[in-house]
Amino acid sequence: MIKSSFGYFDKNGTEFVVTEYDTAIPLINYFWNDRFISSVSQQMAGIGGFTGRPMQYMHPEVRCLMVRDQNRHFYLRDDESGEFWSPGFYPVSRVRPDSFRCRHGLGYSVLEASNFGVETTLRVFVPEKLEAELWSVRLKNLSDRTRRIRFYSFIDWLLTGYQEYCDYHSALTGKYDKEFNALSCFNGAPERPHERFSGFIASDRQPSGFDSSRREFLGNLGTVSVPRAVVEGRMGDSLVACEKMVGALEHALELQPGEAAGFNVAIGSTDSLETTRAICRSIFAPGAVERLFTAMRTNLAAKYETVVVDTPDERLNYLFNGWIKRAIQLHTEVGTDTGRGFRDVLQAAWAVSSYDPEGARQKITESLAAQYSDGHTLRSWNPVDDHHYSDGPVWIAPAVDSYLKETGDYDFLDTVVPYFDKGRGTVWEHTLQAIRRSSEDLGSHGLIRARDGDWNDSLNWLGKGGKGESAWTTIAMIFAINRALEIVRNVIRDSTLEQELSGRAARLDQAVQENAWDGAWYLQGYTDNGEPVGSHSEKEGRIYLNSQAWAILAGIARGDRLTSILDTIDNLLECDYGSLVLTPAYRKRNPGIGRLTMFEPGMWENASPYCHGTAFKIVADTFIGRGDRAFSSMMKILPDNPSNPCTHSGCPPYMVTNMYYGPEHPRPGQILYSWITGTGDWLFKALTSCMIGVRADYQGLLVDPCLPSHWKQVSMQRTFRGARYRVAVENPEGRQTGVKSVELDGLPVEGNLLPVLDDGRTHEVKVLL
Repeated sequence: MIKSSFGYFDKNGTEFVVTEYDTAIPLINYFWNDRFISSVSQQMAGIGGFTGRPMQYMHPEVRCLMVRDQNRHFYLRDDESGEFWSPGFYPVSRVRPDSFRCRHGLGYSVLEASNFGVETTLRVFVPEKLEAELWSVRLKNLSDRTRRIRFYSFIDWLLTGYQEYCDYHSALTGKYDKEFNALSCFNGAPERPHERFSGFIASDRQPSGFDSSRREFLGNLGTVSVPRAVVEGRMGDSLVACEKMVGALEHALELQPGEAAGFNVAIGSTDSLETTRAICRSIFAPGAVERLFTAMRTNLAAKYETVVVDTPDERLNYLFNGWIKRAIQLHTEVGTDTGRGFRDVLQAAWAVSSYDPEGARQKITESLAAQYSDGHTLRSWNPVDDHHYSDGPVWIAPAVDSYLKETGDYDFLDTVVPYFDKGRGTVWEHTLQAIRRSSEDLGSHGLIRARDGDWNDSLNWLGKGGKGESAWTTIAMIFAINRALEIVRNVIRDSTLEQELSGRAARLDQAVQENAWDGAWYLQGYTDNGEPVGSHSEKEGRIYLNSQAWAILAGIARGDRLTSILDTIDNLLECDYGSLVLTPAYRKRNPGIGRLTMFEPGMWENASPYCHGTAFKIVADTFIGRGDRAFSSMMKILPDNPSNPCTHSGCPPYMVTNMYYGPEHPRPGQILYSWITGTGDWLFKALTSCMIGVRADYQGLLVDPCLPSHWKQVSMQRTFRGARYRVAVENPEGRQTGVKSVELDGLPVEGNLLPVLDDGRTHEVKVLL
């Protein structure tokens, strides 16, 4: 157990136990499968990070936003006293729990709370294959008298998310199915893009009442904090018809002193009574609930156990062995309200290939289907966003290279994937088409055109006229070409192609050095009017982080220029909670740059410590042997940084965030939300492949640590091509880099490359720095 803000880590870090029910920002946990996502706060209330939506059905075309105003709640009522409360404090927040503990686990949450002598335990998870969340309810009478308790399960249905043309209420109906104790609410609007805009709530215990009319359950003037049905202890058994819909079930129980009773409630997505019944049959079959729960946890644990770190910082181990992997999954398997991002999914494939190679393969092929035949890509899909961001092609080669190194599955390059607009191509053809198109889409300075923006979405006016250029995209494309060259040299073995790609990288390098160097750092780019962005000549937005960090990653910052940009990063772009994405903040609207100039100073890309950008910088530090700097930056952006504890930032102690408000913001160091960020991808790669330095290569497993000097020992277990390696690194002299010796199963290894063993065994590796 490790104490932390708001609670403590338990069960070897797989659970974070929240002991505070009233926090400034709700502490969220997410549960999902490939079609359904839900979330809860520590109060087991319906609060989520997707514009406040705690539940969505993820149809490939348009998502169904299932819940109105975050309202998915539970209530209890004592029939004798008329007192009512919420088991986790909210929304009946006038009644504070006598005891409270919420266990957020990997894939589930459990609330344990008591009020007025009644103990409530709620457990929620989403089964792997069913479009529903499953709640297990247990009530226990702690008093010495008989108690008559009513338990209410409530969801405020919205069931929309598409463009509405006729009155929304015209086609809303409710149906109650006595055989399955199921209440379904249907939205039959004719303009729905698909059928899955309906929801259900059901139980394996016969309810004592139900309501599907919002007006009936809440009352004419009622709210979720004082719903009429709960106040009065009387359900209306209403079936909604052309009015706002809810799903509410009442269970009446009589409990003797010390007696407990339990039942299960499912809340989910449906398109018909038949679908509701089919889901209920699967969930409520004898023993099914526990089988589904066990299967979810077992399969998740098996995936996460393929790479396990053991550093001197136990909290770091807890984050990286479970929670950050979970965040990576969420960001790429679900995405955000704007869809599944091309750059997001491929960065995840790059990051997870070590512990989920099959998932990486699937993410790559799914992404390539969102690439146009000319080589550029969608911004995102599910739903489709066809804005032309210049960075899409950058992410393909690194992801493919990472997967090939990890698996040796070179036939993957011949896998045929359709283009988004027309035709088909192999994975390798997709990769080359991206590089060729991007490296030829050049502006007057020889840099790649910015189009609708680069990784920095908010530079969306930089190239809207078709002339603006992104120095960052150009630098990042050099990085991508270098990864493609590794594939050519180790798999394709085509000298003509190698010469072509090397020439493309050299020409881009020359353009950057001649036209994107500003005297002490690299520019971010040029506007449509040819004005430099990220230049010493500007009063606002003088320096951008990404161009400096990626110049290191791409290997183009050399000699005095490398020294100069490191001085810039360390002395001008650092703050107590990360690296600033740019400085100083923009305070005047600039139509030649982008919407970031309209953000409040210190917000988003306008001079915040944007954690994803800081993670780029951390990996760059390891590329040049700066282990201490890499570690310091990592500690700054992880939750509960001593200079910015979670009690100030609001960040959940078990999760990374997208950004902290910057020093120029009125609330420096605080956060807007957590979970939804690509930061986890890069942090995971930074710690495992770069700092501990155990990473896949074409000929074997490379061991090349770049450690903080105060780490005297660190270890990692990981599976690689059919064998398991337990790598222990000893650092008695407090070095940051430099391998002195390597032993494999007690025998010395020449160099620091471990062979591909593929024997199904576990092998012991000792590394001395």
